[in-house]
Amino acid sequence: MGQTEWLGALAGAAIRTQPAWVQAWFYESMLTNRGMRREAERLAEARRLAKNGDGRRIRQAAGLSQPEVARAIGTTHVTIGRWERAERVPRHEAAVRWVELLLALDKGGD
Repeated sequence: MGQTEWLGALAGAAIRTQPAWVQAWFYESMLTNRGMRREAERLAEARRLAKNGDGRRIRQAAGLSQPEVARAIGTTHVTIGRWERAERVPRHEAAVRWVELLLALDKGGD
């Protein structure tokens, strides 16, 4: 058992002795932290796809235009173009939606 797993087990055992509202808060915050970690991973992936040109390659292989992708994720084609040319760093929710779309398109192409 690794240190993280051990600490998690210890915290889980300790939290079970707490009132229900404390337990609920603890487990909700754990889920929130997992969601934040997932979003951070998606943003890192979006930045990688923008920097190495794979974002454009995936979009073009799927036969989609920048405006089509922009409409699908709720941003502008100008933003998509800037990300694809690595003029801007993908950020926020639109970047997460962009990478999720690209990964889904890339899976569909396999």
